[in-house]
Amino acid sequence: MVLNYLFDGKLIVPDGAIDFNSTLNAALLYLSRVKVIFVSSAIDEEQAARLGFGFAHSLDQAVTKVSKDLPEATVNILPSGGLTIPVVSEAMIFNW
Repeated sequence: MVLNYLFDGKLIVPDGAIDFNSTLNAALLYLSRVKVIFVSSAIDEEQAARLGFGFAHSLDQAVTKVSKDLPEATVNILPSGGLTIPVVSEAMIFNW
């Protein structure tokens, strides 16, 4: 789905900001490798779930959720996810 939207130049959330849509594009491509929890007023919990993401109302709530599920997890906080490009330590191959 994400690749089709990227190739067609469509926004995943049509009324959403471009940086929010950019975040979704990148995160959806990496979802098979990471767990993403949105802390945002731009979407609600149901919308996040439909996109395959976790959701929290606050940063504290997100960190608490992660620490309960994965006590040894590494947590990365992206304050402006649409403006951040993740760097991964190993190659990720996508079947275009």
